[in-house]
Amino acid sequence: MKSFVKVLCMMSLVGFMYSCAGTEGTTGNTKDFSSYTDLAGALRSVGGLQVSGTGDNIIVTLRGMSTFNLNTQPLYVVNNVPVGNTYSNANSMVNPAEITSIRVLRGSSATTIYGEDGNHGVILIKTKAIN
Repeated sequence: MKSFVKVLCMMSLVGFMYSCAGTEGTTGNTKDFSSYTDLAGALRSVGGLQVSGTGDNIIVTLRGMSTFNLNTQPLYVVNNVPVGNTYSNANSMVNPAEITSIRVLRGSSATTIYGEDGNHGVILIKTKAIN
């Protein structure tokens, strides 16, 4: 039990340090996203992402990420809440006119903070609701 508490404290500390100081391996935009009609359009404007498909069948991959596994979808985190590894989950929770920033977290930074779910990168989306 003590080791579990220790790991939990370490994860909390890493998350706190990330939120205070930023993280290596991140890219992002804090621009005006209000002109986009959907989340895919906003994601296309973020460097380091490859966005393909239409509707809810959008595939988003982080450039430079490779895998032998067929699942290469990043984890979507909306207003600090992980919503899963599918575009449709994130799209249903986000109004593009409300987006204030999109950041991309990749590599060991993503895995350290979000565990195995962040293996293929993390897309952090902040909206006006959180600010």
